[in-house]
Amino acid sequence: MQTVQTKTFQINIPSLFENIRTVWESVRAEHEDGDDAAMIAVGLNENSYYNKFKGNDFAERFYNCCLERRGEVEIVEDKTIEVAGHTSYIRMAKSTMGYFFFFAVLNISEAYSYDFIGDCETGKQAFYIPLFEEAWRTFQYFGNPQEAMEEQQKGLTALFANLSDTVESEKEATQIPEIVDFQIPEDGKESFLVDNIPFEYLPSSTFLVTTTGNSGNDLSINLKATVGNYDDKTHGHILNDYDDGEIYLNFTLKNIYKAGIPTGQVSFKKDRDVINKAYLWKGGFHYSLEFYGELTLKEGWVGFSGYFQNIMETKIYPISFAKKIPLEGLAWQHYRFGSLEEIRTAPKEVVHHLHLTDLARETFPSELFDYINLESFGLFYTDNTSQHIKLTEIPSKINTFTQLKELSFSGIEQVDVIPKEIGDLKKLRSLNIFGSKARTIPPEILMLPELEFCSLSNNHLTELPSTLSSSLKSLYLQNNQLTTLPASILNLPHLKWLNITKNPFESLPPDLQKVEKLDLELEKKQVLLDYEYKGADGKGIIAFKNEIFFAKQDRELINTLDKVIKETDFITYKKGLEMLALWAVALQTTEQDDYNKKGNTRFGGLPDLPPTMEYPTFTTYHKDIMGYQFIAQLNCEELAPYQSYLPREGVLYFFITDQEEFEAKVIYFDGELSALQSAKDLAVDEEFIYDDHGIFTPFRVKVSKYVSIPSFYGDDHLYKGDATNLKELEETNYDEVEAFRTSLLAHAVEPVHGLNSYVFKQHGSPQIEASNKLKGHPEDYIVLLRVSSDNNTGFSFWDAGEIYFVIHKSDLAKGDFSNIFCGLESS
Repeated sequence: MQTVQTKTFQINIPSLFENIRTVWESVRAEHEDGDDAAMIAVGLNENSYYNKFKGNDFAERFYNCCLERRGEVEIVEDKTIEVAGHTSYIRMAKSTMGYFFFFAVLNISEAYSYDFIGDCETGKQAFYIPLFEEAWRTFQYFGNPQEAMEEQQKGLTALFANLSDTVESEKEATQIPEIVDFQIPEDGKESFLVDNIPFEYLPSSTFLVTTTGNSGNDLSINLKATVGNYDDKTHGHILNDYDDGEIYLNFTLKNIYKAGIPTGQVSFKKDRDVINKAYLWKGGFHYSLEFYGELTLKEGWVGFSGYFQNIMETKIYPISFAKKIPLEGLAWQHYRFGSLEEIRTAPKEVVHHLHLTDLARETFPSELFDYINLESFGLFYTDNTSQHIKLTEIPSKINTFTQLKELSFSGIEQVDVIPKEIGDLKKLRSLNIFGSKARTIPPEILMLPELEFCSLSNNHLTELPSTLSSSLKSLYLQNNQLTTLPASILNLPHLKWLNITKNPFESLPPDLQKVEKLDLELEKKQVLLDYEYKGADGKGIIAFKNEIFFAKQDRELINTLDKVIKETDFITYKKGLEMLALWAVALQTTEQDDYNKKGNTRFGGLPDLPPTMEYPTFTTYHKDIMGYQFIAQLNCEELAPYQSYLPREGVLYFFITDQEEFEAKVIYFDGELSALQSAKDLAVDEEFIYDDHGIFTPFRVKVSKYVSIPSFYGDDHLYKGDATNLKELEETNYDEVEAFRTSLLAHAVEPVHGLNSYVFKQHGSPQIEASNKLKGHPEDYIVLLRVSSDNNTGFSFWDAGEIYFVIHKSDLAKGDFSNIFCGLESS
């Protein structure tokens, strides 16, 4: 793997991707694979980009974006994985052009997200999917995305501002050609010209309304052509140098139906349709060229008049084409109609899919009830519409559409009743009702026999029916007024996704936490579900002495804390600081370890393993048996004088799978140190270790106890009781807080690594992460070991980050280290 970093993110790219380019907040990697190439593209994006796509929430808009982002595609699979501690949505799809796509997104805030796109030839995806996913799982973000985007814009502005006088003069001399109205050729001959160079259409050009999905599709026009006798000197200014003169223009077009003939005009600027009516995907052309002009559909022809312009706006090359559309081959029954005007020109038996946007009517159009072949229907009111006239009622005659498989109403804020007649639609697989004032959902609806996906988010629902359809796979109920859920929800055999966030729940069915993908606030999980920690051994927890983890239990440490408080302006925060201050142990690497002493505290290198134990291994995604990466071993007897929570003797060993997954393995040995296998005798080499960093340099450490205090950055979960006023320290001068923290280090040991210390987190805490993953309460977990990036050993966890091993205090009291949570923070 190759680590690539920008100012706001870092990702590991598989080694076979040899051509990697980083431009501001984007990374592009390419691997030449025979006559084609596989690519990875990652970048920071503004969420406003997705607003033009339909959907009730970010995930839906992303999924719909994928349907247009690379032209017409067929969905292969949707799923989610965890990336950088958050849920990443993934859609895999394949195109009619022979490409497979791995689309992924990570939404980090209301304003920003990160995109990942992997593509390869169809037929090779079995090889590339694991590589794409493996790379995406390594992604970590940090820094300030807003500043990075502003810097990127400034860089682009400066780039253009600093063009040479020659370039400026070329730009001034550039003449934009006149864009003329397309006229059908009098001789009926098709044509394709770029910079007056003729191209010949290829037989693989297509005009399709594809049959994929249940909600209809846009018209796809894929024009493929080739130039005769390709020569780089002659054609290199308009074509790339690796497609041998072949090009394509793939358009997906909506709202173009008129009596069975594609009709309309679309204006393009910089490759994009200015009114979001179409999408263009082009290939084979020089990378610097952008597409401008007018696409016309009329009388069975598609034509274009316009030009290519380079990104410096110094060169322009006219482009025009004309091609006859094979009307008889268009399967309009799969077309997604987008307006009443369109369907009024269509035979009623042809209209199977209708999705309306911002319909300015209070009542449902009665004319629609004649379209009894509808398989999908949607009415969407967009967030940015100024439309005040909206639908006020979903008609009971909705049951006229007996063939419906998908039904959506979004933004219907004036509707307060969901009609029970929807329950008559026995073929319905997907139901989406978003943003109504409805307080109940009729039981007939949620008992539909084929209903798999149901989204009822952002309504006013106060209860659900007692019985639900056994076919349900996904149920989204976020942002309602639900106080409980029916017990029958636990009996749904196929239910995998359940989102019930932002509801005022008072109770929930026992065992609801067993739903595979349950989305619910941690606080509610702990109060309403059996979310108690069962112990690493499954036998429950035992009593533990909580006070031993806090600095106030050690006279020397509490005296140090009080002394520093008095010497600073922090006296106001004395009670809160004493309440939260931890009895931590600082560990600082000092000199390289030669392995002459067995069982000593060591960071990096190899461990002195217990007798007869083989080096720990695990099975990778590719079914290979590989070695864990050794991080540290702690001699408990050496550390006993500095704390009272670790075992008094023995050795603790810390391993991770790699710096992507961070799955941890911690082993405790309490036998004689003399019986250990010396690290210098282990037959383990770099190639055996799964992580690319291999074996680190071994170092000894020096040790001291110290007072660890929070970072006072996003630590709201700590500001309770006497610590409430510590929230003010988040607004205090950073240097003052750091000076206070430094003064607490009374010894000459820098806490490069630490036991039972706080960890700076941009979001939450290691204890909260562990609680979400392992159950239980965050306050019952401690950071057993924090390991920072360290030049001595060669530790480098992403962007100078640190990893942490978290354990439940009960397991620590039992001496059971088999259920450890491991995480990463990289700022």
